[in-house]
Amino acid sequence: MSPALVIQQMLVDLELASNDEAASNNAARAFVGFLPVDPNTAICVYDTAGMEDGRLMETGEKIVHPGIQVMVRGQHYLETRNLAHQIALALDAQRKTVVVVSGVGNYIIHNVSRTGDIMSLGLEVEGDRRRHYFAINAVITINETT
Repeated sequence: MSPALVIQQMLVDLELASNDEAASNNAARAFVGFLPVDPNTAICVYDTAGMEDGRLMETGEKIVHPGIQVMVRGQHYLETRNLAHQIALALDAQRKTVVVVSGVGNYIIHNVSRTGDIMSLGLEVEGDRRRHYFAINAVITINETT
């Protein structure tokens, strides 16, 4: 299971992102694990280091909350920052959310806990192209369901 894939689908379900190049809404295109050069306005969700949260005494099973990073890129600082803010608020609001990832499985996002505020990662300048980057880091509590 890739938590990043589940979070990407959650953002699509909330209409904050699109995973289809020909999507009819104006949502930013969302990717998992790799942010291509185009489009200028895009979101990428990465799997990152999680956080250990102890173990179950009866079985010894370790409890680990997977980590994710949501990277938001855009040409205009305020618009890109606002999109990152909307995504951060959406992550904060998740509570027992069912997400169906086509061809992969069904998941319940029990909780998303951001590990800090939205971070500005600066400006990328390449030729006449200028793009701002923001990142949101979090750990999640998630499990597969039937």
